[in-house]
Amino acid sequence: MRRLRHGCAGGGMTFPQVRTEWVSRTDARLSIEHEGLLIGTAHASLLDDRLELTMLWAPDENATTALLGVLALEADAHGVLPVAVGMKSPMVPVNRLDLSRDRCPMTWVKTRLALETLEQGTLLAVTLSGEESQRDVPRSVAEAGHSPLAFVLDKTSTTSLNGSATLLILKEKELPDGHHSNSRAVAFAHSGQE
Repeated sequence: MRRLRHGCAGGGMTFPQVRTEWVSRTDARLSIEHEGLLIGTAHASLLDDRLELTMLWAPDENATTALLGVLALEADAHGVLPVAVGMKSPMVPVNRLDLSRDRCPMTWVKTRLALETLEQGTLLAVTLSGEESQRDVPRSVAEAGHSPLAFVLDKTSTTSLNGSATLLILKEKELPDGHHSNSRAVAFAHSGQE
């Protein structure tokens, strides 16, 4: 897994990557990895009118939110509702933004504008292509006080820097001074080598 390098002071940042594998026509396995290590997993079953979460294991709230967000994206792709029976964490609303044809700095400008229209606690799934956008948008999201949770990989990608990938962003609470509360932001982001 390639490390996403950022040009900000203090080194690089890495983000988890989420992949969905359909093990049968009705059963999906979602996995979240960080720096090559499996850090969470979920299983879901596709029923007539819903994609139902049957098992979820994650070490923290960010990984749980990322897995639930990907479950919602998969349900949307199948035209059904996501259901997490018995979960303490509610299903998180997910909005989509396809910026795969845009380049920096417009990818960040459009992402920021989209985040401004969302309610706190909502997920934004932004599809980005190109190394520059995939490197700079997560950094800018974190600097703006929101939480870049994970890259959602498509079936053909082995890293987010191959082609396009979807960045899952959690809209954080806006404070009265116009800044954002970033209590959970970048829990996965680690400083790299200087």
